[in-house]
Amino acid sequence: MSRCGKLMYRTRCQPARSRALSSLVVLAQKLPSTAFCNLVELVMPRPLLYKVELSPEQEQTLKAITTKGTHKARVMTRAQILLMAHRQLGDLAIKEALGISVQMVQSIRKHFVLGGLDAALYDAPHTGRPAKFTGQDRAAITALACREAPTGHAQWSIRLLAEKAVELNVVDGIAPSTVFYILKKTRSSRTAKGSGASRS
Repeated sequence: MSRCGKLMYRTRCQPARSRALSSLVVLAQKLPSTAFCNLVELVMPRPLLYKVELSPEQEQTLKAITTKGTHKARVMTRAQILLMAHRQLGDLAIKEALGISVQMVQSIRKHFVLGGLDAALYDAPHTGRPAKFTGQDRAAITALACREAPTGHAQWSIRLLAEKAVELNVVDGIAPSTVFYILKKTRSSRTAKGSGASRS
């Protein structure tokens, strides 16, 4: 029996021991099971597996994304999820506020905790897509990432790297997700060499 089902069974079948429990019994009898389960999640949210805690700089970046309106809708939605999660709102509350699925909220939490801000905001490119950039382009982007970050920025972000690569005519245009993929592949290759592993 599910967690919600067990609670419904207890509230319907056990004697009321308090005013709060009595109220739950009434609600369990009157509300449809789905609505009752949603109420339970709001009142008694599950422990979070991936807790979002933003640095002041990350919070400022996300607020800029949600207010400027220059990013894709899905990136803005992900930024809103992270900001709301940082304010300790539960998955169901975020779902209801943004009109999205709980699974999406949980996925963005997971990507942020395991991969960082850019991994949560931007999609990785699909495998099997023809290479758009040459080895020289990829090397130039990697070298750019090794430079000191521009004035006003403590460190490079994936989005900033993409913008700077275009500004410096390294490439004509590049998505932040592609920059993320290039740097990820570069780090993987260096790790493989350092450990003596062969590249596939």
